[in-house]
Amino acid sequence: MDRATEIEYCRNVFETMFKREPRFLRVIDLQECEEWKIHANFRIHIRQFCDMLSDVIKYLNDPQLCLNSIREFGSSYASEPSPEGSRNSPRPHVSSAFWETFIFALNNAAKDMQVETSSRSSEVSFVFQKKEYF
Repeated sequence: MDRATEIEYCRNVFETMFKREPRFLRVIDLQECEEWKIHANFRIHIRQFCDMLSDVIKYLNDPQLCLNSIREFGSSYASEPSPEGSRNSPRPHVSSAFWETFIFALNNAAKDMQVETSSRSSEVSFVFQKKEYF
């Protein structure tokens, strides 16, 4: 998967998640931000997720390295202080509902990507078939 596709996938995951459950925006300190999709915190969050996803894909042959990357990403929710400008208090507890919604969003984004890839393949196939007849 190229980096642009990976970033689009990650963006889709979190946009789906935060549209479905806007209350979870508090986890990345964007609960009061109307324009959260273009906020720097949101972009940083997506980049961190993309980096973790890249590591998992790169190290599929080594489950321990994959697990370490996933744990590191997950633990950042519990250990990172809130971004500058807020009271530098730890982030709020991340409920199990957050992770359930996250899993839903991952599956949804994967389905969207599969449909998009499938439709592109159909278009390419159609073009090649058309050229054979002309």
